Amino acid sequence: MMVLLFIAGLITWTLVEYGMHNWNGHMLKGRTHFSREHLKHHSTKDHFSTLGEKIRSAAPVSLSIWGVSGLVMGWGPATIYSLGIVMGYCVYEYLHWANHMVAPTNAYGRWARRHHFSHHFSDARYNHGVTTPLWDYVFRTYKDPGVIRVPRKFAMEWLLDEEGEIDAKYQGDFEMSRPRKRRAA
Repeated sequence: MMVLLFIAGLITWTLVEYGMHNWNGHMLKGRTHFSREHLKHHSTKDHFSTLGEKIRSAAPVSLSIWGVSGLVMGWGPATIYSLGIVMGYCVYEYLHWANHMVAPTNAYGRWARRHHFSHHFSDARYNHGVTTPLWDYVFRTYKDPGVIRVPRKFAMEWLLDEEGEIDAKYQGDFEMSRPRKRRAA
């Protein structure tokens, strides 16, 4: 029973992740602190909120979930369920950071980067899930990434070769977008 509650917490996290990213991060268009931070993350190559900001935001939400869950299912089960949500959040934070900062080491890491960077560089209305595409499918915001065109100024270090071009091992997934040429007036 406890394992199922923990897994239910992990699954709940994926919905919270989707809602936080899509509904708060994008739809609120800078009207909340989280939305402003998220939009800054999109417009800056390597901006992440500080650990302190993340803890200050996550703590009251986590305690609220635990409190409501405790009233509904009892404090023991609520603790296990809430720990699943918190673990999901920790995995999300690491994976999101890793997507931007380190090269993938397995098929899931490669998928996660393609899914996430299609959101960043192709169309921010799609692919909001960082750890899973589940809720993108449910809410019809999934879009096949195709080949992702990365603006040179946003290209992640791990994506580039020694000449500053897309590393050969990622060329099937990514390409460097070229600045548009200006037309003569």
